[in-house]
Amino acid sequence: MSKKEINRIKRYKIESYIIIIITIIVSYKVFSSNISISKINEITSQYISYCNKKETDGLWIHNIKRLTSNKGKSKSNKASLTFTVEGKKNEEYELVIIPKNNTIEEKYINYMIQEKDIIKTSNLADTEINENRDKILYRNKINNNKLTVKLWISKEYKKEISDNLFEIKINKR
Repeated sequence: MSKKEINRIKRYKIESYIIIIITIIVSYKVFSSNISISKINEITSQYISYCNKKETDGLWIHNIKRLTSNKGKSKSNKASLTFTVEGKKNEEYELVIIPKNNTIEEKYINYMIQEKDIIKTSNLADTEINENRDKILYRNKINNNKLTVKLWISKEYKKEISDNLFEIKINKR
């Protein structure tokens, strides 16, 4: 073998090692990011458009956990959203929740609505339903209201908890 061929073979080996290392790093990053997403509560947005009815227009809460009532209402509950309802002053709105992926009985899914103080605490089974079959959590008039919504599963629920997903939206009344 000539020196030229030996150098070419060395170069191919180095290039092959670099490609293998890059593939391993990229695969690790993709795999590890997918695992971490499924294990945490995730909020994908902090904004709700008041007038938009698109499917994607809402706030999402993923993978709510089993908690006591006190822990569910506390700051340590990561399945919470804080957002401002803005629009034409004194126009009426309703805050609704839409279960997108849920196998848990609604009587075990608790929620809390808070403005400055706690406004309402209940479970989804006890909530009113609107004409779209959405669960109405809260109704009010727009006054640049800053709301916090918290969700949790009652400790009384004894079955295994699978992935769950809830969408929070605002509708005009």
